[in-house]
Amino acid sequence: MVRTNRTSTVTEFLFSGFPQFEDGSLLLFIPLFIIYTFIVIGNLTVFFAVRMDTRLHNPMYNFISVFSFLEIWYTTATIPKMLSNLISEKKTISITGCLLQMYFFHSLGNSEGILLTTMAIDRYVAICNPLRYPTIMTPRLCAQLSAGSCIFGFLVLLPETVWISTLPFCGPNQIRQIFCDFEPVLHLACTDTSVILIEDVIHAVAIIFSVLIIALSYVRIITVILKIPSVEGRQKAFSTCASHLGVFLMFYGSVSLMYLRFTATFPPVLDTVIALMFAVLAPFFNPIIYSLRNKDMKVAIKKLLCPGSPGGLRSSAGDMESANLSAEAEFIFTDFPQLQDDGLLFSSLLFIYTFIVFGNLLIFFAVRLDTHLHDPMYNLISIFSFLKVWYSAATISEKKTISITGCLLQMYCFHSFGNLEGILLISMAIDRYIAF
Repeated sequence: MVRTNRTSTVTEFLFSGFPQFEDGSLLLFIPLFIIYTFIVIGNLTVFFAVRMDTRLHNPMYNFISVFSFLEIWYTTATIPKMLSNLISEKKTISITGCLLQMYFFHSLGNSEGILLTTMAIDRYVAICNPLRYPTIMTPRLCAQLSAGSCIFGFLVLLPETVWISTLPFCGPNQIRQIFCDFEPVLHLACTDTSVILIEDVIHAVAIIFSVLIIALSYVRIITVILKIPSVEGRQKAFSTCASHLGVFLMFYGSVSLMYLRFTATFPPVLDTVIALMFAVLAPFFNPIIYSLRNKDMKVAIKKLLCPGSPGGLRSSAGDMESANLSAEAEFIFTDFPQLQDDGLLFSSLLFIYTFIVFGNLLIFFAVRLDTHLHDPMYNLISIFSFLKVWYSAATISEKKTISITGCLLQMYCFHSFGNLEGILLISMAIDRYIAF
């Protein structure tokens, strides 16, 4: 039973950040379901690829596999309930369910944050003390750090969650968010609201402390890398850190937007978009980042998915040389720089592509979630932004060769999305002509 007056006890919370079914929630359900499926399959692929390939049994890849495993449960703590709310008329959750969702979501998030800090320290030792690295980062210590990250992440939030469970909730019962979070829930408690500021300070200290450790580690790492005399050596050293650095920036960037604002308030739509960034979009990109530029990981994934294929048994260095001898003809892109020269270009392109995806998805979800923007002009803008995501994704490639079939599909998808965008721009011009 749901109560909303001050004299009764609340037994359920109502999520007010979701659109009604008739307002287009099904259009949000489908992409969110696809993203969640990709997150689970992608992270499971990374996890099993590391576990089944003995060449990847070292601290760096073991930490990556544990991180991927945590990502599955991190998203599972919130996304299935989001999907249920999108297609359900009753967008509620019990107080017990809300507390459990908060506990597991933030415990898994804390475990990931601690693990990212551990991974930064691992890269620091590997690059700054390479001769002592095998004796310092032993398999036993690696296992202890992984287990310790998870155990500490779950224990540190237990007292806070137990304390919240003792608070009285007497109404109202509307959570202005798409999942249970500490601040929206504490706002509903019939108690002194000063505790919210205390919670914000505790969370901010934990976030800033982790960010400082990782940032200082990378300042030292970059200093050491710049002192390496050969370009190839610098490229190799940087490539071992690029994936972790990318995940760190996405994870802590979105978390900082959500939890390092104290008394500042954002519009509800912006709150929802930021929540989607760190709860959905960041986990979506993690398996892509860890596998896109990592040759060892790509070979391990190929062996896992196609165990009998020659590509899973030979090194990627021989791919280019044997391209003309393969059973399927391939084209070679000749305008790409050589490996030792393209580190800066790759980092820049990855940043631009990530901005394109995040920026256009931000516009898409902002329009879909705000009923004030449900008019023809903004609907056309949201569709245009959604097409932009796939238009740019059509040209992303993992290597410098492409099969004839792949080339034809790339041309078709790229130009089809371009044509759709052109037609949509004409439709937007007509819409503006009629409006004025």
